[in-house]
Amino acid sequence: MSFPNDVLFKKTFFLLFASMILSGCSFNDFQEKVLLPKIDYEEAEKSIQTYLNEKYEKEFTITKSERGCTGLGSDCANHVYAYVYPNKTPEITFQVTYDTKTKELYDNYSTSYWENQVEGEFKEPFEKTFEGVKSFVAVYSKYSDLDSEPFPYYRDLLDEEMMTVRFVVTIDKKKESEENWRKEAKKLIAFKQMLINDGIRENQIGSFEVAVWGKEHDNRDADLVFLYKINLKYVSTEETTMDVIKEYHKY
Repeated sequence: MSFPNDVLFKKTFFLLFASMILSGCSFNDFQEKVLLPKIDYEEAEKSIQTYLNEKYEKEFTITKSERGCTGLGSDCANHVYAYVYPNKTPEITFQVTYDTKTKELYDNYSTSYWENQVEGEFKEPFEKTFEGVKSFVAVYSKYSDLDSEPFPYYRDLLDEEMMTVRFVVTIDKKKESEENWRKEAKKLIAFKQMLINDGIRENQIGSFEVAVWGKEHDNRDADLVFLYKINLKYVSTEETTMDVIKEYHKY
């Protein structure tokens, strides 16, 4: 059953939507101006700057701020994501989240700091091992929100099993075959040995993972396909490493 107020609301909504579209506004503009909670980005950025300056006692630059999401009724629609770097180390970029309702703030500065350390040591040789493909490092740590610097060196956290270092790589998707799986196994074995040669101890190897995605070589617009993920402690012989890879291709 419909009520007069429902009809009035629908008509008003339609007229607002139609007038904005006719004036050249996109649906995203309509969402931002009419449907979603209002956000004062200037106030949000001031709060973020104050939070960072007080927490880390140094200056930062915000390169961009945006709404967390556009889902109606979602908590993240009230969040502001700010992308930030320390003025003295601009190569380290990280995200600050500001909840406009609760005024809570949190950041991932420490994990971005450690990701930068790992990439500085291993990104280039890792990509060389996987034949020049692009990669990035993701760090997951139980110390993800430290209150002050200096942060500990990431290797000092490996013994305590407080950190996972994941190398994420995209390769050209190849036909599933024993030959191609063996090639992947050889790359993983070579990478594990490179880490050990660089001073990563055997009891720390379990903190390292490799996640591999594939793309069609002749179709760059195709979606990426997840191929496999492996913890380097399970990388030993070619056969045992291949067995782990095959587990992802059973179904």
